[in-house]
Amino acid sequence: MRKLPKSIWIDFQRSVSGLNDKSSPREVLETVLNWLRNNEEMLSDGPFAAYGFGRFIAMDEHKLPVQHSSMIPSDIPHFRDIILRYNEYDLEPIARFLSDTIEEIVVLQVARPCQNCGFNSMKVYTSSFTGLLAFECSVCGYAEYSNGVKIQSDRLDFADTLTLEAAGLLSASNA
Repeated sequence: MRKLPKSIWIDFQRSVSGLNDKSSPREVLETVLNWLRNNEEMLSDGPFAAYGFGRFIAMDEHKLPVQHSSMIPSDIPHFRDIILRYNEYDLEPIARFLSDTIEEIVVLQVARPCQNCGFNSMKVYTSSFTGLLAFECSVCGYAEYSNGVKIQSDRLDFADTLTLEAAGLLSASNA
């Protein structure tokens, strides 16, 4: 795929234009996921496949800790402005930006020092192989399981709210 059909891209830009400065991360996520799901066939190859958009399309966002998103109010106009600047030929940057945005919304970040670089912020996932919680450094990408063992090779899935609550990373009343 060399470009998106112009009508599909303009449709997404119109949807994003409807987001305002008071929109929530959940509204941003719903806008993106609605567009992805409505255009799944069109987005099944190229950079969209490379960035794993199939997992975004298939995920159950209602089970994820969206209300604990690291996205802040000033990120919403930035998101809108970036999307409105791109055109239908900008496949790679669109895929990268949307992937990063979705992960920012659905992946919990916790204060936990990285064993590699010392930065005190890690993203929380679930190991698809072991079921353990997995922590990935937000700066250097180092990843370890909740038991402190370095991750050598694993596929990490989005950690759902119930798993995060059970691990004590979210309180049930805040979820």
